[in-house]
Amino acid sequence: MPFSMEEWIKKFGNDDISLMIGRLQEKYHNVPVVDIMHELSQESIEIIRKLGIEIEDKIYTEYEFDVLDMKVAEYYIYEDMTEEDKKHIKSLDGTGLTQEDIQKVEHELFEIWSSHDF
Repeated sequence: MPFSMEEWIKKFGNDDISLMIGRLQEKYHNVPVVDIMHELSQESIEIIRKLGIEIEDKIYTEYEFDVLDMKVAEYYIYEDMTEEDKKHIKSLDGTGLTQEDIQKVEHELFEIWSSHDF
């Protein structure tokens, strides 16, 4: 059974929490975990590039993966999105892409995220 934050502090003290958070941040920003070019389909890589998003042939950290996902999400209209929220979505005009293309990429990125122990 997991500890509440209060129980954790009583048992281990604040220093252990700071150390744990520091280790998680270190891993998030510095440990390569996603071989993006091998885990995404060629079609998704091409779609990402057509959006003008740089994608590198390297193993991404969790942070870099999250940034890539957020950049793609800037173009995606979710089913339950309000009209107000839709105003903030980047336009696909001039890219030759459709919302279906973006949905395919978002689905692949979700599958990658689900398959890793982030």
